[in-house]
Amino acid sequence: MKKIQYFIEYLFVLPIYKLGAWLPLSFSAAVWRGIALLCYHLFPPASATVRRNIVLTIGRDWEKAKIEDLIRRIFIHMGYFIAEFLKIPRFGDRITEMVHVEGEEHLKAALARGKGAAMVTGHLGNWELYGYASHTAGYRIHVVYRKISNPYINRLIIAHRQLYTAGLPEVKEALKAGEAVFQANDILGLISDQDARHHGIFVDFLGRKASTYVGPAHFVIKHGTQMVLMFFWRERVGKYRLVYETIEPDNSITNEQEQIFDLTKRWVQRLEHYILMNPDQYFWFHRRWKSQPKDEGEAH
Repeated sequence: MKKIQYFIEYLFVLPIYKLGAWLPLSFSAAVWRGIALLCYHLFPPASATVRRNIVLTIGRDWEKAKIEDLIRRIFIHMGYFIAEFLKIPRFGDRITEMVHVEGEEHLKAALARGKGAAMVTGHLGNWELYGYASHTAGYRIHVVYRKISNPYINRLIIAHRQLYTAGLPEVKEALKAGEAVFQANDILGLISDQDARHHGIFVDFLGRKASTYVGPAHFVIKHGTQMVLMFFWRERVGKYRLVYETIEPDNSITNEQEQIFDLTKRWVQRLEHYILMNPDQYFWFHRRWKSQPKDEGEAH
């Protein structure tokens, strides 16, 4: 029965996927903006986690109207995100004219060391569109990903991502894959801002403790690779800004666990900075603060 359900879902998604690649971006963005706003108005449960996360963090002292305005803009962003994602196969080289890049010298310097780069980011802006932009610019990025439950749609998304990635190691293969990526002087892409549950360490994130993956810091310490931070956001549909930064280990810290904590804390702080610049372009839908230190209880 589950297999039939998955196939029906796939048959629904496939024509949308195919059509989205051919439609002009401006038209597709307008359509998906409308769909997103309908979802916001007609399906209140869809915004429940978003509202909860905002109230727990940046919106503690906000009036209800301000919170609702941000949620509305978050839904609009997701509409644009889908339109851009579907259009990726048809962007071609003109993507380079659509993206203003800052700090690319940091990425080039990291690769010049010959030990690859651990590229870290969060669910901010359109990380999928960044993948295509970086591929077009000539970079080889292997992006760690997590399977989705529907195998048909999962294969569709993998085929889509293979257009602009050098490899797609699964989360459970990340540590092993990282070693090979760095030896090839390639880039390992890590979107590391989801709830890490018991696998992570707790650091402050937007004013609340959040269980955070230590993989990026682990790669830096174990393999001597460079941690490169990437932030990519939309200035308007069709125009984007990309910023690269680097974080160096603090050599005054001799304890490995303390080094991991320090590196993790510092890259999360930089993610915070860019989220506060673009709060409507962060993916507030995941239960980021679900895991809490035992003495603080559950966030959700």
